[in-house]
Amino acid sequence: AFAAVEPEGHWRGRVAGGRPDGTTFPARLSLTRLDDGRLVCTVRDETERLAQQRELELKERAMDEAGVGIHITDPRQAGNPLVYVNEQFEQLTGYDRAEALGSDPWSLQQPDPETLTTLREAVEAGEPVQVELSDSRPDGETYYVDLSMTPVRDEDGTLTHFIGVQRDITGRKQREQEQAAAATVFERVYRVTTDPALSFEEKVEGLLAAGREYLDLPNGFL
Repeated sequence: AFAAVEPEGHWRGRVAGGRPDGTTFPARLSLTRLDDGRLVCTVRDETERLAQQRELELKERAMDEAGVGIHITDPRQAGNPLVYVNEQFEQLTGYDRAEALGSDPWSLQQPDPETLTTLREAVEAGEPVQVELSDSRPDGETYYVDLSMTPVRDEDGTLTHFIGVQRDITGRKQREQEQAAAATVFERVYRVTTDPALSFEEKVEGLLAAGREYLDLPNGFL
């Protein structure tokens, strides 16, 4: 370190500091040579900062490994922009972090007008909110999420952030839609087959029509 001072007159870097009891600690050392040749040396203990950094990295890894999409917005800024998204958020929405950060979250995910009003009113009031919403990824694929947004306040009670947690419910929604479609066609089949006013041929045609619509086929044959 002392030799490195010569070319520029100063040097900064990380070193292992030593205590009188023989223990060491991570430190940032700064050396500056004065005009009269003396050296000014400052040492900053990095133990706490590095511990905080490791804790933040651990929390971020935990959020990235979570099975839900997580995003954080800053309501103190205009538009309540995204300031953090995890990997699952990227997978859910189809937008990577570079595209997402700094954006209005509802310019990426576009809920229906009623849901959007509910979300914006909750943000303005600083209140928690939970909604279900559907959207399309940039590739056109539709997905559904259960979104919970929770306000975060500082020690003075000032609203600083909103944490959003998005759980993918696409599979459940698709099953519900399939069940609803099946219930509709079964009800239609029942009406057709039990209608005394219809002839046999009309009942057959009604059954074929119901089957074509349910299976999304252009033709049906008996």
